[in-house]
Amino acid sequence: MALEQAAAYAVEAVPTAKIVVEKGHYLRPPGGECARVYTLHTGWAVRFRGARNGRRQILSFYLPGDFVGLESLGVVTGDCSIRALTDLTLCEFDSASVLSLLVKKGQSATGIVAAIAQSRAHMDEILFALGRCSAMERLVQLILSFRARMLAAGAEETDEFSMPLKRDDLADALGLTPVHVSRILAKLKHDGLLSFESGTVTIFDVDWAHAVINDNDR
Repeated sequence: MALEQAAAYAVEAVPTAKIVVEKGHYLRPPGGECARVYTLHTGWAVRFRGARNGRRQILSFYLPGDFVGLESLGVVTGDCSIRALTDLTLCEFDSASVLSLLVKKGQSATGIVAAIAQSRAHMDEILFALGRCSAMERLVQLILSFRARMLAAGAEETDEFSMPLKRDDLADALGLTPVHVSRILAKLKHDGLLSFESGTVTIFDVDWAHAVINDNDR
């Protein structure tokens, strides 16, 4: 059992209730308190920071099996918002209860630390892509990272999977415009690499997709 999974089971031993959150609902509104963390069972959510001009920068995506809001553990209020991209089912916990597990020795505490590190690693991937990758590389890397996370969480290995995102979501994560994202997706489909239609990604050549990350001249 992965350390993150062990941590999730340990946290869920704390008395709590499973909750259902509708698409578009804020788990944490702008400037809201960081008093809750969650484990995500179904659905996708997003963590972002908004600007005064209405623009936003997506910092991380949450997929089933992830902790939600663990990055702000111990923080009273935060500048980032967390919003449901789809309908969600989650378990909700008081942050203080999770912090109490960290002072205990054992696999649960180690797993929580590992989960925090993993969440940071996902954010680092986006930051690296923004700074050092071409637009096509950024998009392909993000899609491949979703696939890798799903496989790590126990999903069946397949080259077709659900990605319930809009082009605006992809653009706001990668520092692009929705028009630019659409152009890249059209090229990827034309070149026989992958397609993204009606919320479903189909990767026609996984090896080629991995190669594109370091070779955008194909």
